[in-house]
Amino acid sequence: MNRLLGRRFCVAIVGLVMGMLMVPGLPSKLQAVPLPGFTGNFEIAGLGIVNYAVLSPFDSFAGVLAGAYAPGQGNSGFDSSKYTYLYQVANTSSFPPNRIVTSFQSEFTNSRPVSTTTVGAFASGNLRLDFLNGGAIVNAMGNSLQGAATLGIAARIVSGPEQIGILTNPTFSGSRTHPYWTFQNILGSGLTGPLVGYQSNVGPTFTTGFLDGFASFGSSTPGVLSGGFATVPNAISTSAPEPNGALVIGSGIIGLLAWRRTRWFTKASV
Repeated sequence: MNRLLGRRFCVAIVGLVMGMLMVPGLPSKLQAVPLPGFTGNFEIAGLGIVNYAVLSPFDSFAGVLAGAYAPGQGNSGFDSSKYTYLYQVANTSSFPPNRIVTSFQSEFTNSRPVSTTTVGAFASGNLRLDFLNGGAIVNAMGNSLQGAATLGIAARIVSGPEQIGILTNPTFSGSRTHPYWTFQNILGSGLTGPLVGYQSNVGPTFTTGFLDGFASFGSSTPGVLSGGFATVPNAISTSAPEPNGALVIGSGIIGLLAWRRTRWFTKASV
C-alpha cells in the first residue's frame, strides 16, 4: 500500500514540474526544442540581420507563441502540432545612408513554393514577442541569435519606435505559398522588428529569402530602392506538380494510335 502511494506521489510531483515548465509567460531558453542547425542568423552587409529558428511540433514555447499570435486575414490560429518557422529582422544600417527595411519575404523564388498552414505575426498593438539570445533581447547592435543553446522568446510591452505594426501578406501569387510581411511603421536604422512566421507540416531546408527596403541620403538627394538576399530555413513543398492538361491529352492520343497500330499488325498477320 505504501509503495503504491509512493509511486502516485512521484507521478504527481513529475506532473507538477512539467506543468510549471509549460506555464505561458515564463519563457526560458531551456524550454525550446529548436531543430539542430536551423537556429541562428544571416547578415546582409550594410542592411540588416535576419534571425531565425524552427521549433519542433509541440514545442514548450507553444503557449507563449499562441497567446501573441496574430494570423493574417483568412489564416487559421496557432497549432502546436505543426513545425513553427520564426523570423526577426534587425536593421543594422548606419548613416548615411539611412536604409529603411519595408518588408521581408522568407522565400524569394516563385518556383519553390512554401508549404504553410497559417501565416502571421507575433505582435498586436503594443504587445510583441522577441527572440532572446542567452537571456538578452536580440537587437540591431550586435546581439544576434547564435544558436539553439542560446534561444529564448520573451513577450513585452513596447511604445514609440519599437511599436512596429506588421501587415501579413499570405496571398502573394494567389496563395499562401510565398508568405511575406510588411512593416507598417518605419523599421529604420538600429531597430528590430517583432517576430513573424508561419506553421507547416513540412520540416525545414535552407533557401533564399529577401529583405526589401529604401535608402535615404537626405532631403537634397533622391532616395533609391534597397534590398538584399538572406539564407534562411523554409518549409519547401515537395509535392509533384499536376500534369499539364495538354500533355495528358497528347499522351492519350499517342497511346490510342499505338493501340490501333498494334491491332492492325495483328489482323494483317492472321
